[in-house]
Amino acid sequence: MKLQKRKKFIKGNLICGIILLLTGTILELYTGITTIFQGNIKGINLNLTEINTSYNNKKDPLVKEVVYNDDPSWAFPTSTNYNITSSYSNYHPAIDIVTTDGNTNVYAANSGVIVTDSYKWDGGNYLVLQQDNGYYTLYCHLSSKTVTVGQRVEKGQIIGIMGRTGFATGVHLHFSVWNGYPYENSTHINPFDFY
Repeated sequence: MKLQKRKKFIKGNLICGIILLLTGTILELYTGITTIFQGNIKGINLNLTEINTSYNNKKDPLVKEVVYNDDPSWAFPTSTNYNITSSYSNYHPAIDIVTTDGNTNVYAANSGVIVTDSYKWDGGNYLVLQQDNGYYTLYCHLSSKTVTVGQRVEKGQIIGIMGRTGFATGVHLHFSVWNGYPYENSTHINPFDFY
């Protein structure tokens, strides 16, 4: 009897997890599609100015404006005029940032060394920065990169340009913080713990 209840409990939790994951994906797709259609953009060849202007003029009411406290030990990875389109959670161990002022530069959150410069189907063009303080930061969906593996970077230095490479519905930065190399026997940390 107990085994049967445990199986139902596990099955229920698994179904809830899948529903949460699908809901997040649907909301991200909805936000991207809504942004494109509300901006009355014609054609497929969009440039960054059109996307950012469209987003600024037609903010989705589901997107929450985030205000943070400056911590001098960490630089914010984008312009400080931004919206968070996907929040941090166990199912989405990062924050997705869309700037609202047209600035698409991506900045090093802290000083350290670039340990990965690569491409993956879901994260697109991405960088991993091993910070001097021991943390690792991951920057995904970049349209271009201004640094290479082994290069030392300083806090606030431009390391890339925000884009929509990989599995992305619009131009944004997927930014995460880890206590070890991302996804390899490490733990993700809410980036807003540092701001």
